Amino acid sequence: MKTGPVADCRGRGRGQVSSAGERLDQRVLVGWALSVFLISLTLPLCGWVEATAVRKLEAAETTTAERRRGSNRHTEDYEQAQSGKVDLNYRMKIHQLKMKIFIFTLYLIAGQVCCSDVLVYSGGSIILFPDLQWDVNNTRYICRMEQTGCRNVIKDQTNSKSVTSGRFKMYSNVDGKFTVLIRELNPQDSAVYRFGVGNEKHKDIKLTVQSDSCCGGITKMKAHLGETATFKCSYPDEFKTNNKYLDKFGLSVKDIIKTGKEAEKEQKDRFSIFDDRSSKVFSVNISDVREDDGGVYLCGVWRKDTSVGYYSYFREVQLQVTEGPEGSVTTLHFHFDWQVKCQSIQEEASLYSLICSGM
Repeated sequence: MKTGPVADCRGRGRGQVSSAGERLDQRVLVGWALSVFLISLTLPLCGWVEATAVRKLEAAETTTAERRRGSNRHTEDYEQAQSGKVDLNYRMKIHQLKMKIFIFTLYLIAGQVCCSDVLVYSGGSIILFPDLQWDVNNTRYICRMEQTGCRNVIKDQTNSKSVTSGRFKMYSNVDGKFTVLIRELNPQDSAVYRFGVGNEKHKDIKLTVQSDSCCGGITKMKAHLGETATFKCSYPDEFKTNNKYLDKFGLSVKDIIKTGKEAEKEQKDRFSIFDDRSSKVFSVNISDVREDDGGVYLCGVWRKDTSVGYYSYFREVQLQVTEGPEGSVTTLHFHFDWQVKCQSIQEEASLYSLICSGM
């Protein structure tokens, strides 16, 4: 179980975000514009305050000079000392005001950066770690930020350690961390989501779903027992330097193998992986295929934005393992919750709606 750690794609599909995401971007831009406007106001304001202070100082100096004409040296020294104190006091107040305005403006600017940014691809999946601890004694929830409020996607108040609603699943991983799985992503999923535990602990994350021919979709393939199965996963330019992961759905999501140094083949038991960064494709070989190799594999990368880590999966591979041309014993792991074993499979059936006989 996770514990936390294609074609010319760069920059395409960025416009295909949801209207909610566009409204958020507009609000952020308005916030920045307001901050710049406030900064432009502080400059003349500070100038006005300083000019006023200077005029007061000049008036005080004039008064002091008049007093000096009829006073002795002792009085003169006293007045000069007092004038120096007044001058220092005014200048300190001016600098304090400038500092307060500056800090307030920085606060306003920082307040516009609402959340962490997460990049995924349409048709893919994501496993997300919002940096929260799972707590069965408090309500756990996922909601989507909208103009009218935060609309619930999942909300649970039971002692369950796993809750699923449609394509969304939240659960506690082996380390007790709040973990989120979203499958079959589409551009309409682009939005700011709030992941929370109880009334005080939450994390806001902006999810951006891009569309591109390089990513998403399902690759279906078959392999016979004892043979070598080979498949490839193309990826976008954004992921070029990231380590590539091959994971598998079962009762949990499990790391199978990942890439290491550039242009080097990695081997782990019967699995090997090679990343060709020049063509932005990594290939996987499974030697001596076994029955339990059948199932759903995910091609993805691990990324981390500030305190939020996530696996962004951009390709799904469904592998069917058969005994041979005349046999058809196939083991498939699907929906990450159970497995089925079938003697025959209707060819047209999708992975999630199998029609099996001989059960």
